[in-house]
Amino acid sequence: MKLPTGLRTFFATRRPRVWWSAGIVFSCLLFVYVAVPIIAASRIDRERIAFELSAWSGYRVTIEQDPEIRLFPLRAILTDMKLSDWKGEGPPVLSAERTTVDLEAFPGLIGDVYIWRVRLQSPVLRVERDANGIYLPRLPGGGRMANAVKDAQVITATNPSNPDFSSMAGDPFGVVKFTDGRIIDEDGAGIVSNCEGIVSWPSLEKPGSLRATGVWRGETVNVELSSNEPMMLLTGGTGQARFSFSGAPGNATFEGKVNLSSKPFIDGEGTFSTSSLRRMLEWSRAYSGPHPGINTVSATGHLQGGEDRIKLDDLALSVDGSAGTGGVEIDLHAPRPVISGTLAFQKVDMTSFLSLLTSTGADGLPRISEVDSDFSQTLDLDLRMSAVQANAGAVLLSDVAATAQVRDGLAVFDLSDARAFDGTVQAGLRMDRKGDATQVEASLRATNIDGLLLAQEAGLSDIIPSGRASIAFDLKGPVEHWETYSDKLNGTLDVKFGPGTLNGFDMQAFLAKTREGDFFPLKSVSKGSLPIEKLTIAGDITGNLFRLASAEIVSSAGLISLSGLVSYSGEGLALTGAVRDAAGNAGGPGFFVGGTWSEPFISPGAPAPHSE
Repeated sequence: MKLPTGLRTFFATRRPRVWWSAGIVFSCLLFVYVAVPIIAASRIDRERIAFELSAWSGYRVTIEQDPEIRLFPLRAILTDMKLSDWKGEGPPVLSAERTTVDLEAFPGLIGDVYIWRVRLQSPVLRVERDANGIYLPRLPGGGRMANAVKDAQVITATNPSNPDFSSMAGDPFGVVKFTDGRIIDEDGAGIVSNCEGIVSWPSLEKPGSLRATGVWRGETVNVELSSNEPMMLLTGGTGQARFSFSGAPGNATFEGKVNLSSKPFIDGEGTFSTSSLRRMLEWSRAYSGPHPGINTVSATGHLQGGEDRIKLDDLALSVDGSAGTGGVEIDLHAPRPVISGTLAFQKVDMTSFLSLLTSTGADGLPRISEVDSDFSQTLDLDLRMSAVQANAGAVLLSDVAATAQVRDGLAVFDLSDARAFDGTVQAGLRMDRKGDATQVEASLRATNIDGLLLAQEAGLSDIIPSGRASIAFDLKGPVEHWETYSDKLNGTLDVKFGPGTLNGFDMQAFLAKTREGDFFPLKSVSKGSLPIEKLTIAGDITGNLFRLASAEIVSSAGLISLSGLVSYSGEGLALTGAVRDAAGNAGGPGFFVGGTWSEPFISPGAPAPHSE
């Protein structure tokens, strides 16, 4: 297809102009791309870069060697850069073996240095602990950043609820990348190693973010922090922020309103999760008490509070699969942190909560170690719990109400009410620091429970009779080591069974063998059952011995009475007994019970050993 004659004439007459224009544009672009960086590079020296970095950061910047200038893009490679306090006191706040600064070319034509990106290789940041125990770098005395914050503070003070930062100069913080970095304390001890990340803040009135990874206390962790209003936060105003922490110890996030003024506060949604609470506590070093045998924990809720008090409302909690709801409040103003709250579970493992009061090993089982209640000196706890269903070991509970309290050397777990074995159960564990040892008290009250259910659960159907029963158990004494916890404990045991049946015991066969006078195992008379009217047991616990003051089995066939010693460490028996008929007359010779719990033997007519 041919162009119209008019168009062919237009291009023919203007072709030289088009080519000249294209050539001029290309020459300008070539000058910008090649000549401008070269000219700019010739005007950039070490002093100008150090001056610009000082003006930007507020620190005194020194560079050991002349920079290596590279083109396309224009950048300077700095060796052994240091940022120090202007007073020259102490080691540098920040140092880096190698620093790459990306520069704008056009400002360089007149000798200005305009930095828009900095990359730090092997930087070392030195921090110091402040009065609140928080590690922070020594702050600069001035610089564009500090001056911008001061200007923004004036704007915020004028209109705290809605400050207008549009009038501020659009000075950039820029982009700072870092690799293979370290954070050390004032003594040079390492805190974080293998740091890698990026700080991005294009302009002071715009959003900013931080992403970093590093090895902290032996674990690789990831931290992210971002805000749409970072200048608002730096000036003591209230702004939106998001924080996340992740790593092998655990994960945590927060998103909401933050204020970092002299009266700081947060208000937003928070989450926390860990696959091992024990590992998390060991890593954090924030809790000096026993490490609980709890594995997975997750929590979500609304966080609100300030430096004195934090509330966690609408809490959804899961502990080793036990889901609960409630609220928790932490008082940080008291001499010790005070944690109080209420939790309601559908189903919960009470053993997990008991492990908060006892030391556990890596497998979550009680660890052979010194009993430690010193953690009760570091915090106060008042936690109230309820559960529709619960278990304490193999014991199933329902309609549970319990409390856990820790304060001033005292740790208490109280099962104030629960249903078990078709009856009512109450229990308590108390640890109170007394001198060099911990005074331990344990108690159990079971009222109107079903003996048959208790026997089936305990696997002792041949020992425990059916029928309704009540049990009262108390134990107390000083404990120094968990592996020998029973050595010095003293207490009482009182058991009462009503009408029922004692399985695995043939009364007539027992009487016949005792009359024969020969030594025999108790299991040889186990084929049968004995209807009873009642069974009572009463005695004292001293050390590892149960001193049976009296035990009576009352039936229509007669009465069997026992007394003596039971060892619950070696499971040995040393009991004397007698049998009487329904009229109260002797129904057979006296007998001695020896052997062990699992293999008792009967010696008819044997004399009873002394209990002392």
